[in-house]
Amino acid sequence: MPRFGGFGERRGGPSTTAATTSDYGAPATRSNPAHRPAILANHWLHWISSIIVLGISAYFIANYNHNTHLVYWVTIAAIDALLYLPALVLPALGSYKGYLAPAAWIFSYLWLTAFIFSSQDYNFNSFGCARSPSGVNKCGLKKTLEAFAFLAL
Repeated sequence: MPRFGGFGERRGGPSTTAATTSDYGAPATRSNPAHRPAILANHWLHWISSIIVLGISAYFIANYNHNTHLVYWVTIAAIDALLYLPALVLPALGSYKGYLAPAAWIFSYLWLTAFIFSSQDYNFNSFGCARSPSGVNKCGLKKTLEAFAFLAL
């Protein structure tokens, strides 16, 4: 055994049994294991809602006259559905640290705008849901689009 302790170690140095610390000296903690399944379920619900909004708005565009709100819904839903494909499995990985959180934050505001558009089109006029696409008597389908735009928030 060397005279001054271990090789390359100073006297009074940190012990090998010390707790791992974060950058600020506080003990590094792990998140609750119950959070990962909850995050995974949240990502799946969000992705399914995006696919439903994409399908309904694409149906309206393909079969009826369309306006900018329908194009906005299709665009946001398509990009979001593509973005959330890796997010469907990432929370199951142990090394995932929430890297998609900034993108989710940005898309939450885009989905809020989509929900506001659907609320304006389907709730705040005297004709029921006559707008977007105009003249189409599919009020139940339009309300479904509004509900899943809210769930995608």
